[in-house]
Amino acid sequence: SKSIEIIRDFPAETVYVHALEEQLIQLFSNIINNSIEALKDITNPQIKISITISRKNNIITIQDNGIGIEEKHATDIFEPFVTSKTDRHGRGLGLFISKQIALNLSGNIKYRPPDPYEIAMAPNSKFF
Repeated sequence: SKSIEIIRDFPAETVYVHALEEQLIQLFSNIINNSIEALKDITNPQIKISITISRKNNIITIQDNGIGIEEKHATDIFEPFVTSKTDRHGRGLGLFISKQIALNLSGNIKYRPPDPYEIAMAPNSKFF
């Protein structure tokens, strides 16, 4: 297994979110695990995690330099049991669960190729 470079672009001030730690771990681990999977055959694998604070939303962006998601799948990746994995490795629930967690936290999650995943949290949310 090769190393993946993690690039962090976080604001100087602390950002908080009112949520159970387990929810946030589940939300982000599902997305990051998908990134790791997409980086299997990449020479210099990278995952970039950025946080942008605005009056409207706190935006967490997760981007990798992997193979990406085919555009035909991009519209339904947050639906249950949708997977592009053919090796029985995935059940197609990870991104669905992440979307539900984000919605329950008054946020949202989007993916529009070739852009990265974006998780938006309400402005009064606090994110660590």
